[in-house]
Amino acid sequence: MFLSDRWIQAITTISWGRVEISLTNLHSNPPCLAIIAVLLLWLNGGLGSLNFEWPANWRRCLWQLAVVLVVAFLATEIFARVSHALWGTAPEANAIKTMIGHPQVRYLFAFLIFPIWAVVEEVLYRAYFLQRIEWLARPWRYALPLAMLISSAIFAMRHLNYGVQEFPYYVFAGMMFSAIFLYTKRSIWFVSVIHYLKNTALLVWLNLAG
Repeated sequence: MFLSDRWIQAITTISWGRVEISLTNLHSNPPCLAIIAVLLLWLNGGLGSLNFEWPANWRRCLWQLAVVLVVAFLATEIFARVSHALWGTAPEANAIKTMIGHPQVRYLFAFLIFPIWAVVEEVLYRAYFLQRIEWLARPWRYALPLAMLISSAIFAMRHLNYGVQEFPYYVFAGMMFSAIFLYTKRSIWFVSVIHYLKNTALLVWLNLAG
């Protein structure tokens, strides 16, 4: 996932008319991430660790986490605006903003891509990376905080195509999702819903700001 995009483009591009498909634009898409997530979990015997149950106290969790989500969203957006003012915005981020400004594409993201994306990313970065790193570092008393930090850094690295200045933003988001995942007894569904709502809120915010 972290190979040079130019090298990947050179060896994997498939062109058909004006449509071009390569690992450059597939490596961060939901189907590809889903395959990677399931494969990694299967190879390490971790499929049984997937918890698709709602937490027993989900109603209390929902309103508590709704407050946290609002505060975290505002904090990260303020940080993002400051970082953009200092270092500018990556061309890829501007391209994404322009693309999702179209109503048809906006609805496609909000109702189809974002829900799938949220589940897939949570399975890969929280169910696999966080729990796997925690298991590998289990002799150390700070194994869980370390796993949260490293898995969040990996999550942020996947978003580097939006610009290096976005790295702290996505590390923070990864830590937030990790905390929600752990707080809800490692419920994939619950953290995926919060992840989806956060993405959709960002989509609405970008369109209102634009």
